[in-house]
Amino acid sequence: MTLLRRLGNHSRKNRLYRAFRELGRAIRTITLLRYLVVKFNELLANCVIYSTACDITDAANAIAAEGHPVDTDDLATVSPYITHTIRRFGNWTLNLTPPAAAPTTRLDLEPRVLFAP
Repeated sequence: MTLLRRLGNHSRKNRLYRAFRELGRAIRTITLLRYLVVKFNELLANCVIYSTACDITDAANAIAAEGHPVDTDDLATVSPYITHTIRRFGNWTLNLTPPAAAPTTRLDLEPRVLFAP
């Protein structure tokens, strides 16, 4: 009962009040840091998926530019999000310089190259 009376007294000079206030701040900080780490991992995964999707798009455009047929069923089975038989993130290095050109995000396939003659 004495503890409840002391906690009910919101005096900033009360040592118990200050101790619990600091504990609350520490717990809040730890929770925030854990949340930020999770969000960073999600951001990294999304960046890797985007980069892989751009690479797949470049490869399909290169195949079509060479005149080889590109089957839509084959394209449908390719996924930039691979979850097995490969290291998910591989070996990545951080390069903060802007790319020389904008990434190709459009798949330019004409009807004649979609299917073999």
